[in-house]
Amino acid sequence: MSEPICSTPDCGRPVHAKALCQRHYARSRRIARGSTTPPPRPTSCRVPGCVQDQKRLCRGLCYPHYNQARRYGVDPVVPVLCGSCKAALPDLVPGTTRVAERGGRTRYCAGCARRRDDRAKVEHVRRLRASVKTSTERAAKRRRRLAPCLVCGATEQADNRKGGLTATCSLDCHKQRLRDIKAVWRKSNREFVAQLQHARRARRHQAPYDVVERRVLMDRFAGRCGLCDRGIDEDLKHPDPMSFSVDHIIPLARGGEHTYANTQPAHLRCNLSKGVRTSVDVA
Repeated sequence: MSEPICSTPDCGRPVHAKALCQRHYARSRRIARGSTTPPPRPTSCRVPGCVQDQKRLCRGLCYPHYNQARRYGVDPVVPVLCGSCKAALPDLVPGTTRVAERGGRTRYCAGCARRRDDRAKVEHVRRLRASVKTSTERAAKRRRRLAPCLVCGATEQADNRKGGLTATCSLDCHKQRLRDIKAVWRKSNREFVAQLQHARRARRHQAPYDVVERRVLMDRFAGRCGLCDRGIDEDLKHPDPMSFSVDHIIPLARGGEHTYANTQPAHLRCNLSKGVRTSVDVA
């Protein structure tokens, strides 16, 4: 099937629209608007003083000015005024630094932009301080709604946010609570605390030491005192005179070691009466 051609006589171009080629169709549109001659094509850029290449023009602008006009959304010929001081901003020429926002919003010169940034920073700091103050007041209100002090029972607690003392009313009560917690822990871990004390004494006398367990020591001596050879009641607690204690056959003060070979179970009374003497001296 052959391609349709223009209906104008002696015109063999293909049809563009309404049975006319593109050239004759454009002429018919100009005639309909009352003009028979085509509009003059621009030969130079509309920006005054432009020295760019004039071969490629679009909307009366050279290629660099046209791209910058599309980027900023403004006509480079029409001066753009600062939104604050109403001063004319620099022209949209290649290489010119322009302090302006994109998207058709308000534009400012360099000085006004810096002042706006400074005011924005001051406002940000003011809002941040107000937010911190509000948070501090809310935290203080929450602390005032807490339970009474766990030590003295005071109902109004002081502002101890920085110290983390949310369960007590003052620093003195906080220290007393730590002492109470430590005492409870030592009471529930007597054997472990005793092992730490024996190891500390051995290090002080520069003597070798091992972890001497109470259960193993009692099994080795059949639950009897190594000094008086009487039974030891394990239910008795320190400081009962007949409670369990670890006795050193050769005392640490006289060069003994804290090991199974140099230890024996003994009543607390027997151990204290022996002192720094050896088992041979006591016998």
